[in-house]
Amino acid sequence: MYFDVNKAKKVRSFYQDYNTLGPYSISASPIETDDPMDLVAAVLSEFGQSTAEQKAIFRPILEAWLLEPEDLEFLHSEAYLAGKKGEEVLQWVYEMF
Repeated sequence: MYFDVNKAKKVRSFYQDYNTLGPYSISASPIETDDPMDLVAAVLSEFGQSTAEQKAIFRPILEAWLLEPEDLEFLHSEAYLAGKKGEEVLQWVYEMF
């Protein structure tokens, strides 16, 4: 799975340049994964590396993205929670907010 912000039809990303509103990431690298859990973990890892000022700007957007009905359903699905990694990522989400 390759997550391309420019090709996604429905995206709420906190990786928006505040001045130009263009997508960016702190690591400046694409996120490639076969597992959606890895995508969630990668986004949260990027957020964790942000400065306090960046976190203050983007936290509400990230929180809204994680609380969207589709994403919330996925995060609480049995398939997602069945793996230990899934539990760790979900716990990380709760700890951040």
